[in-house]
Amino acid sequence: MEEETKEAVREVILSTFEVSLESQLRAVRKLRSEGLHPVKRAERGRSQPSMAYDILIESGMSLHVNEIIG
Repeated sequence: MEEETKEAVREVILSTFEVSLESQLRAVRKLRSEGLHPVKRAERGRSQPSMAYDILIESGMSLHVNEIIG
């Protein structure tokens, strides 16, 4: 392989890694800034599983279905 081709391939690979790592770092920083609490969901048109999920998150522990409904 020519030296120019090798250098071009090397540059593409390094650029790909750089973009990937920057994306991962942004995701980690976003998660760190949000803390352990998930983003609240929109109130319009919420499904029952969505409401159950919110109840479970707010309770901080597992609940029986009767406790969720009641």
